[in-house]
Amino acid sequence: MPANAPPSLPDWLSEAPFSSGLCGPLSMPSSRKMSTFAEKTIRSFFKVFQEYFYFERWAQRSGLLQRLDPRAKLILALILLVTISFLVKPVLLLGLCLTLWLLALLSRVKLRVFLVQGWFLVLAYTAIMAAPATLNWVTAGNPVLVLFQFSGAPHIGPWIFPSTLAVTDNGLNTAILLVMRVGSSWFVTLLLLTTSSWKGLLRALRCLAVPEFLVFALSMTVRYIHLLLGIALDWYLARKSRTLRATRWRQDQDWLVAQVGTLFRRSHSLAESVYLSMVSRGFRGETRVLEEPRWRPVDLAWVSMGTGFCLLLYLVQRRISG
Repeated sequence: MPANAPPSLPDWLSEAPFSSGLCGPLSMPSSRKMSTFAEKTIRSFFKVFQEYFYFERWAQRSGLLQRLDPRAKLILALILLVTISFLVKPVLLLGLCLTLWLLALLSRVKLRVFLVQGWFLVLAYTAIMAAPATLNWVTAGNPVLVLFQFSGAPHIGPWIFPSTLAVTDNGLNTAILLVMRVGSSWFVTLLLLTTSSWKGLLRALRCLAVPEFLVFALSMTVRYIHLLLGIALDWYLARKSRTLRATRWRQDQDWLVAQVGTLFRRSHSLAESVYLSMVSRGFRGETRVLEEPRWRPVDLAWVSMGTGFCLLLYLVQRRISG
């Protein structure tokens, strides 16, 4: 570099966050097939990092819900969850899901996020859990599909069951209602997390009279989880860089168990040190923020519209039920 040239920053320092596809300060390991127990465990650690940073990145976008106060979004989410618990018509729950889907589009949240982040998995798991309720042995009703016909009435101890095993209409309606409720509730929760920063959610909890100790404990728990995951990852990379040959599955398990104990002791010591440092700097249990949140007319309007929408769903349900 010439002597009179102005100083410049290196490329890696001037690069914007997330522009290189990295998850925070760490990059995802290679996608090749992993053969060791420790490597698979580390990959699950990376997924935790990715989900956290992706949610924070989406919360910083200029979408519809991102412009609202976190307190307004939290109140709306609570109202929606209560409304979902009262709805018994699957068509109304489906309409609510479509409305939430439209809000996700307007908030610039990719639709595949709701599919990849466990929505289909939650629905499948709930459907499996609700499957026994569709049978006539559990829920009485008119048979819709006969699964098996026994020669006699089967019994287990003092319990005697019908000789026909079938899916009933009442049981099917109960299972569909449960699946729709769980899917809608998960949709509301995921939409709240992807459009709100973690700091904003904690501030909203505190403003809604949630005990300060609970909010502080939740905040520190999330911070320590990411810190300890990073420490565990550094330990594994240091071990791998000094390993010349492949290790056995049992050796990886023994090493991982030993590191869990070491990490627990280190986390306890670190927590004590951090707390004493905070107390010495004036911490008295209440987290202070530089910007105090203020209600805006648009936030109050959204809370009013959300409440009105939920009341409309409830009135439509009563109208349909007669």
